[in-house]
Amino acid sequence: MKLKIDHINLNIAGKQILNDVSFELNDGDILALLGDNGAGKTTLFEIITNLINPSSGNVVFDNSKSFNLIKKDTGVLWDNITLFPWLKVKELINYVMSIYKIAEIPKIIYETLDLNRIENNFMHTLSKGEKKRVAVLISTLHNPNLLLLDEPTSELDPLVRKHIWENIFCMNNRTILFSTHTWEEAVHYATKIVFIYKGKIINKPCAVRELINSTQFSKKIIIHASEEIKGVTSFSYKTKSNIVFLLKPDDVDSLNLIKQQTMSFSVLPVDLEDVYYYLISDKI
Repeated sequence: MKLKIDHINLNIAGKQILNDVSFELNDGDILALLGDNGAGKTTLFEIITNLINPSSGNVVFDNSKSFNLIKKDTGVLWDNITLFPWLKVKELINYVMSIYKIAEIPKIIYETLDLNRIENNFMHTLSKGEKKRVAVLISTLHNPNLLLLDEPTSELDPLVRKHIWENIFCMNNRTILFSTHTWEEAVHYATKIVFIYKGKIINKPCAVRELINSTQFSKKIIIHASEEIKGVTSFSYKTKSNIVFLLKPDDVDSLNLIKQQTMSFSVLPVDLEDVYYYLISDKI
């Protein structure tokens, strides 16, 4: 299924929440929408699923359809949602199965989510991780062509995340739009990456390697924030505990300057976080 986000703007009480957001997904694309808290990710999902209306712009599915026409073929998973707290897990599952007229659940899905262990528990007694497992099942039970996933594996252990992606989300060549704070997840499973910063898309959707190569940086030097490094003109940014310098392949001078002033540093490959800080550097 194709999805086109076409010049979406959202203004609330004079504040611009989303600013001319546009991108497209083709059949089989897995696109990760990445950004800080408050960047507008969940708001965009709410617009895509018709929960709120944009100030301007359109969301188009398969070239001409609205969400109401394709929602039966779509699975939506929110980060935090309350699902019938006084139903048992198996009662909720049976209820949803009856809605979609589903006779049985594929064994691999039930086992991947380890639902046998909690199927007789009431929903309100589950941990956050257990609730998320149930929500994953409910959002994919009808084998949708399109998945809209807002922080789909938060609260889950790394191994469980891996199994869910490989045995559920990525099955059947689905088209997927997902947000995540676990950027390693985007590296492993997304075919395209798009960053959103303060409500605005800041790069053309593309593969991880293409995005990293576009910066022309080949490595990064990480130094503790307490170190004072002078004379280095290459791009750098600060985190809570470190200073990170991004170096191009021919930037031998910067590396030598750093070596002259400290022996306490690490050299690592450039990753998505580095690209993000580089792209927002002129917007801060």
